[in-house]
Amino acid sequence: MNKGGIALSLKGKRVVVLGGTSGIGLAAAKAFIDESAQVIIASRSASKLSDAKVKLGGNVEGYEIDFRSEEKVADFFKKVGKFDHLVVTAGEGAMGHFSELPVATVREAFDSKFWGQYISVRAALPYLNNESSITLTSGVYGVRPPQGATTLASINSAIDGLVRGLSVDLAPIRVNVVSPDGTSLPSLGQGTWYMGENPQVRDKEIKALQLGVELGMTLIDTAEMYGNGDSERIVGEAIKGRRNEVFLVSKVYPHHAGLDKISKACENSLKRLGTDHLDLYLLHWRGRVPLEDTIEGMEKLREEGKILRWGVSNFDTVDMEELWNTKHGKNCVTNQVLYHLGSRGIDFDLLPWQREHNMPIMAYSPLAQGGSLRRQLLNDPAIHDIADKYNVQPLQIALAWTIRSNNVISIPKAVQDEHVLANAEAASIEFTEEDLSRIDQVFPKPTRKMPLDII
Repeated sequence: MNKGGIALSLKGKRVVVLGGTSGIGLAAAKAFIDESAQVIIASRSASKLSDAKVKLGGNVEGYEIDFRSEEKVADFFKKVGKFDHLVVTAGEGAMGHFSELPVATVREAFDSKFWGQYISVRAALPYLNNESSITLTSGVYGVRPPQGATTLASINSAIDGLVRGLSVDLAPIRVNVVSPDGTSLPSLGQGTWYMGENPQVRDKEIKALQLGVELGMTLIDTAEMYGNGDSERIVGEAIKGRRNEVFLVSKVYPHHAGLDKISKACENSLKRLGTDHLDLYLLHWRGRVPLEDTIEGMEKLREEGKILRWGVSNFDTVDMEELWNTKHGKNCVTNQVLYHLGSRGIDFDLLPWQREHNMPIMAYSPLAQGGSLRRQLLNDPAIHDIADKYNVQPLQIALAWTIRSNNVISIPKAVQDEHVLANAEAASIEFTEEDLSRIDQVFPKPTRKMPLDII
């Protein structure tokens, strides 16, 4: 497995998660429990600790501590005793313009996030072993700070440096760092392929997207290719007056991805969407433009504030390797590919590669588009049995399957209200190992490298 920077079996291991009551800390704790680990969480907030223990259930212990106090942290680890892995996600930063943020506030932020992690590692060392791992939390602002993030950039850079030093000083203990950008996304978003092509259903499409946002599917994916820009116009209407509620994704044609065209393409998308920035901009598929030029264009757009992040789509493992080894290629945040029960080729190598590099997959067409495969999803007896067990529809089982881990965000398209509601409900389905085994028997995981499916 590879969650929180730990890449090994956790069955029967003791894992301490400091800050495991919300966000990535809570998600990591849940993932470790799912891997049959014994999890100990800690938080400064008694109420958050109580809520987290209810959410996690399973084999979890909880402690209330102040991470800024050396004495209290040392006492905590003394109570815990010997354990195997440490994950620290606790700590609060501070945002504000450099000239206006009080120095006392900056010191408090360093005490909470940097010194809290430093103190925790020092106190934990006597209770770890040579096969242990330590994972700290930095942030993307250490590399790409926006205005007002000087303090967080400094703290994150300090943590990154701390990890590099600890990797040498504490060997053979593995020391890792994760660098989230602070954005929390739903596991299910909304796709818009073919939207905007039929004026007669325009209002229905707009209302469907708005309903999806209200149900928590706040990521909306579109592209300049969809309906020659009409899909972006539909999305623009749907998010009018609620732009700050939505994580907006669009995609650029490969032939528009060169330095001389990408800025204009992005500007046109922004106009159609009625916004001044995209949360994520993707290269729709790989064309003839050199990756270096596309990356440079993406980075320029990011520096100008027209996009906040960039990624790719329809890239296979070899493409991702090349991208990763290209200057600034590591700034890619996702790869959007076809993924559903009947198209599992990425399970063999691409999905593991992206897990290893802490990069999520975005799954388009997660319910297949039609034909015999769609009919199989609807009619297979095993899928029907599992659907009956959870009192849902077979396609909800297929959709829930794509997001069964923390590494995939699915973007199904829906126009009918009942389909939007069904998609949203699928996010709450949690499979047992027996369920997944039965599904694997019908739709087996590939045992060899498969060509990347693209539609």
